[in-house]
Amino acid sequence: MKKKLLVKRSHVERLYQLKGVELSYPSDFQGYSPEMVMDKLRNKNLEISAINIDLFSKPKWQKGSITSLDNSVRRDAVELVKDGIDLARKLGVKNINLWLGQDGHDYLFQITERSGGCL
Repeated sequence: MKKKLLVKRSHVERLYQLKGVELSYPSDFQGYSPEMVMDKLRNKNLEISAINIDLFSKPKWQKGSITSLDNSVRRDAVELVKDGIDLARKLGVKNINLWLGQDGHDYLFQITERSGGCL
């Protein structure tokens, strides 16, 4: 994972007017202390504009995360969000993004469309 953040940073360094970057939690922080991430960004006059909480890329989130019917999946999602919020506070990041694209009621064959399925 360390290489992934270094590659992102090298791309960002080429954009002279860029002031901030969005990072994914936890993947962009794996292998780095939060302080190390901030130091690397400060050295380039960058800040973290937002932290995106990853509630979509792992197979366990495929049928929902914070709205999952599975208590353990839902608990893991809530803990991940809380941890991301704690990290944002620690780093002074004011924006958290949650993309809940996997959360919903419209999975194939989950409801009977003819019955009008309700939310």
